[in-house]
Amino acid sequence: MSVTEISCRLLHEEELPWFLSLLMQINYHDALNLSYEPNLSHSWILGAWLEEILVGAVQMVPSIKPDTAVIVYTAVNAQMRGRGIGTLLHRERERFLRENGRTKVVSAVAPWNGPSLNCLLNKRGYIGTQYLRDCYLKGEDKLKVEKDLLVPHNLTPRKNSKVVEVHARNRFLSSSARAKLESLINMEGFQVTKLVRNGRSQNYSLRLEMG
Repeated sequence: MSVTEISCRLLHEEELPWFLSLLMQINYHDALNLSYEPNLSHSWILGAWLEEILVGAVQMVPSIKPDTAVIVYTAVNAQMRGRGIGTLLHRERERFLRENGRTKVVSAVAPWNGPSLNCLLNKRGYIGTQYLRDCYLKGEDKLKVEKDLLVPHNLTPRKNSKVVEVHARNRFLSSSARAKLESLINMEGFQVTKLVRNGRSQNYSLRLEMG
C-alpha cells in the first residue's frame, strides 16, 4: 500500500464507532471510559481512508481563541503505522485549519513518546511551551506543543540551548528529568525545539532553547 492510495475527509456521525475503535488500539484513557462520546457538533474529526476503511484520524476542537484549534487525539491503525499516514494527517489537518480560519494549533504529547515528538518537533515545526505534570495518572506527564501555521519552520539553532536526556522505553520519566524539564520550560522560559537521537539506542534527548 502507498500513501497515495489514502484519501482524507471529515467523518460523519455514523462513522464515530470506527474512530473509537482506533482510540482503543492506542489505549487512550477517555476511549476506555464508556462515557466518552465524541461530539461532531463541537469538533472536527478528519479521517484517513483506504477505500472505505478508516486507517487513521485526528480530532480537533475550536479553542476559546478564535484563531486557535486544539488537537485532542491522533490515531493510526496499529497495522498501518510506518507508512506515512500520520504525516499525511498532520499535513491535511493544517491545510483544513487554515482554510477554516485557524492559524495556530495546540496539542499535548507524552515526553517519552519519541515517534510523536520526532514528527511534531523535527518534521512539522511545533515547539514545546509548557510542561504538564500528572495529566491522567500520577507521574504521567504531557508536553504542551504549539505551532503558528503562518510562520515557516525555522531549523536554525538558537545560541542559548540546553539538553535533557529521556529514556524512551520508560513510560514514566525519572524524577530528575521531570524536574529539569519542568524548571527549564515553566520557570526559566525555555522551549523544546528538537528531538535528538542518541546513537542507535532507544533513548533520545530533547533540545531546549530560550524562547
